[in-house]
Amino acid sequence: MRKRDGLLSNMVANVLGQFMFVLTGFVVPRLLYDAVGKELLGVWDFGWSMVAHLMLVGGGMMSAVTRDVAHHTGREDYDALSATINTCWVIFTGCAALVVALGGLTAWMLPWFIPTLSAGLIPEARWVLLLLSASIAVRFSLHVFNGVITGSQRYVLQNTINGACFTATVVLGVGLVKLGYSLSAMAAVYILGELVGGLLKLRYARQVNPHWRLGGQYVRASTVRRVFSFGGKTVMQAVSRVLLYQTNTMLVGRYMGAEAIAMFSRPRSLVFAVERLMSNMGVVFVPRASELQARGDREALRRALKTASEYSLYVSLPCLLTLAILGEPIMRLWMGKEFALGAVLAVLAVGHLATNASRGTYAILMGMGLHGAPAAAEFVGALAGIALAMLAVGHLGWGLMGAALAIVIPSTIVNGVYLPMRVCAALEMPISRYLLHAAAKPLMVAAPAALAMLAVRLWGPGGALGQTLVGIGVSGPIYGFLCWRLALNDEQRRRIAGNVRRVFGTGGKARGSRAAEGESVSVHGMTAAAHAHAGGLAPLPAVEPPPAVAAEANEETSSAKGRLAERGFWDARHSGYAGERRRDRDAGDASFMNRVRSKLGAEPDQSYPDFLITRKLASLLPRRPEWKAIEVGCAPGRNLMRMHRMFGYQPYGVDYSPVGAETTRETFRRHGFDPGNVMQCDFFDPAFQAAQRERFDVVHSAGFIEHFDDPRPVVEAHANLLKPGGYLVCSIPNLRSYVWPVLRLMANDLLNAHNRAIMRRRPFAALFDGLGLTPAFCEYIGVCQLFGVALRHERGVRGVVARVMDRFADALNHGMFLILRGRGLETAWSPHLLYIGRKAPVSVDSGGAGSAGRAARGRTRDGLTAEACQGR
Repeated sequence: MRKRDGLLSNMVANVLGQFMFVLTGFVVPRLLYDAVGKELLGVWDFGWSMVAHLMLVGGGMMSAVTRDVAHHTGREDYDALSATINTCWVIFTGCAALVVALGGLTAWMLPWFIPTLSAGLIPEARWVLLLLSASIAVRFSLHVFNGVITGSQRYVLQNTINGACFTATVVLGVGLVKLGYSLSAMAAVYILGELVGGLLKLRYARQVNPHWRLGGQYVRASTVRRVFSFGGKTVMQAVSRVLLYQTNTMLVGRYMGAEAIAMFSRPRSLVFAVERLMSNMGVVFVPRASELQARGDREALRRALKTASEYSLYVSLPCLLTLAILGEPIMRLWMGKEFALGAVLAVLAVGHLATNASRGTYAILMGMGLHGAPAAAEFVGALAGIALAMLAVGHLGWGLMGAALAIVIPSTIVNGVYLPMRVCAALEMPISRYLLHAAAKPLMVAAPAALAMLAVRLWGPGGALGQTLVGIGVSGPIYGFLCWRLALNDEQRRRIAGNVRRVFGTGGKARGSRAAEGESVSVHGMTAAAHAHAGGLAPLPAVEPPPAVAAEANEETSSAKGRLAERGFWDARHSGYAGERRRDRDAGDASFMNRVRSKLGAEPDQSYPDFLITRKLASLLPRRPEWKAIEVGCAPGRNLMRMHRMFGYQPYGVDYSPVGAETTRETFRRHGFDPGNVMQCDFFDPAFQAAQRERFDVVHSAGFIEHFDDPRPVVEAHANLLKPGGYLVCSIPNLRSYVWPVLRLMANDLLNAHNRAIMRRRPFAALFDGLGLTPAFCEYIGVCQLFGVALRHERGVRGVVARVMDRFADALNHGMFLILRGRGLETAWSPHLLYIGRKAPVSVDSGGAGSAGRAARGRTRDGLTAEACQGR
């Protein structure tokens, strides 16, 4: 066998070879969109999703061929080598026939897969599916020789053949479409490309490994069992990826149509291109790990694991974070304004960081033959992703964002949590050591470049082309310099410098020496490829938003029975608002994050969940400067000031805590309102209730009613203050979600001061039944928020940890403003529940026994509340 290529040479060959597919994948969709339109482009994308499913027919045997060729050659067992190649060739030929049959079935069932497809396009779409399936059948019939080349660790040769054939196929196919031929003509060209590529691999497979023979005597049942045993574990991962990516896309077509497939496939294809790049980069570790395991060299396996993970991050971090930050201008520049799904692309890109970093890790396990359990974990994650997609896209109507989340959530859990634990256990390596060695330097290198790109995105040129070029142009040199200083050792830097001097100093002669030193050039070629995709998301300067639970802390400790917190409990927390006012003044409107907020219509230093709540209020409440609005539990008065700015309401407040009332009066004075409008008294005092009955047009409380064992009388007291025709606005935090363990650990006293039984949609909605209120909205609201840790003013370890978490919450808010940009992802895990209802123009006695009162209560309980809880 000819000398194999070096490990890093193979890694770089796969990376650079994949860039050819990325480049054509970037150009072809735009050309097809201009030539055939969005619907046929969606059909083309659907066809390739079908192709991905048909590739599963191979049962993961290609990985078995690659591993067995390396294993048997290393042991010089050439009889077993010939048995593997011949047996798999027979199996692959049978797979080719099955692929044609399944492709025909899919073409026949096309109207079921895409019910909204135009009738006139169905014949053309069926031909496209049939011809693409035929091209895959041709690939299968000659696929075994690809395994001979990769098993001989000649990835440079493999990528050269694949790249040349694929490029010629795409150029010819797109040329035919641009000349007026149908899309099926382009699909037919793919058959020719697969045939030429397969025959070339057959020729070179004999050259790179001359020890195998062809013959029927080498086809053995024992080899079939061994190949299927290994490939069965491998195919589970392939099935998982197809289910997670391609079945997800088909579900988009099923629920949203062919045009939605075209829309979703564009951001997904960009992220998937990076994922394929990393898979091709990591797969070179399969034969190397198999060889090292055969020699029993576990220390070398640990070094290979570190190298695989570290270089995966060096390449994938800048690529994915560039898509996350510059995704919208890239999509606008690439496909046009209609395809500018920046938020969907950002979610997909950030959600694939762990997935791409783990490709080399999985390859190490595959080479060791320990990939069965990880493959099963990926399969379970893929099934969960399909279930999430059906729920989010088909039933909740979250559209393309729901499809994106259905991909990234299970993928991150499996690849970011389970897989590192599995490989570290297999190699008896501390996971902390693995993570430190694999991730520390890549993160240090990517962070400054990401900050630079983010600054360009926020403050740079307004056009898509300008933002893309300047963003990459500024961050690329930063990433390149840091890679030079941190990612490369002295020897590697000397080799790069020597190659550069030879190339630019001797002209054509240097190019010959460059070919002679292919390994050195390849190593640096990978680094250069990484530099070309520099960028990312780095930590932002912290800007203190209003406390997420400022209103939640406004507990009105009163004489009412069933209170869950004493007055002193809230006095201590209200006393911290003075420091927060100083931070508000220090933050100022000059903060660049406040510029982002202002573009979306948010107020300076406003948290993202509060922003979503104010947007909902703005859509339902009228602007009436003559109206009076009161907040129950009003400290520190921010909500009242915001309602005045939004709607012009005259602000009033009531708070039982002397500290809270005085804090609110200071807020009123600063904004030019009469501090006498703030009442420090018992909200449940009968004298107060009688004096203020039906006096206010808007009654508001945020985080108040959940501080009582029986919130129903509290809600009735709210409604008593409301004029006929006025609006009741009531919100509570959702402490039954992910924040519960945080509060349990950090602020158990605060957790115990809340009635968590009402922190579900139905119990919350039931509190407002029978009060003569017509609900306009009753639903979860917000995305995620680390609220409730209102301990930053305390001393000791708990206060320090709380302040650190507070800063993390700031960064989380910044990220949601940048990525979601006004969109919500409301679920039962959202941080708030919000009720907005209007009192009947004629006051209805909720406690009366009259038939009119009973009828009103019945309608509210049986009809309107249910509608409101669906977000009416």
